[in-house]
Amino acid sequence: GIEKTLVSRPNYDMRGLLGGTERVVNNMIRWCVQDMFLQCEGFESLPLPPAVRAVAVEALKGARLPNVLFAFLMAGHRILAAVSNRQYRLNSLDLGMVVNIIMSSASLRTGESWTPVCLSQYNDKGFAYAYISCIEGSEVIVVF
Repeated sequence: GIEKTLVSRPNYDMRGLLGGTERVVNNMIRWCVQDMFLQCEGFESLPLPPAVRAVAVEALKGARLPNVLFAFLMAGHRILAAVSNRQYRLNSLDLGMVVNIIMSSASLRTGESWTPVCLSQYNDKGFAYAYISCIEGSEVIVVF
């Protein structure tokens, strides 16, 4: 695959393989430079009273589904609540990547969709599918 090609030909021009990803890559670079949370391997949470955040966390826990690695609620690029299953520890870099993909694509911020995502801290050799749903009439997005 790609890795073998790059090892054997380090000067290989990958631009053809990255077609259509410019917006996501550019947003990630801009975000890495400007966002201290990502630089510290963290994420920015939305300021909420503890009781409100607890309700959001319980709502996510109540929607527990088999084979779901994690779920979170976000508003803009900020996280309202996040939960993960016992076998997977939610990694901030994986979370940041999913948030960046959502924020880089207007189509993912409207309606609902399934999209493949690479959670490199979980398994850099495969993809998981993210279910992304926007709550109508708000900026809140649910991700499983």
